[in-house]
Amino acid sequence: MMFTTVTGLGLVFIAKLVPETKGKSLEEIQSLVTNSPPQHTTIF
Repeated sequence: MMFTTVTGLGLVFIAKLVPETKGKSLEEIQSLVTNSPPQHTTIF
């Protein structure tokens, strides 16, 4: 029962407070973490 409670609370924490990073570049993720504006670089 205790494991279920802790796991449920962890799931709610992750769903509400962890930003979605799917489809974002490493630079965009880093700017989310450091609160700085993203520097756009284009690689062809």
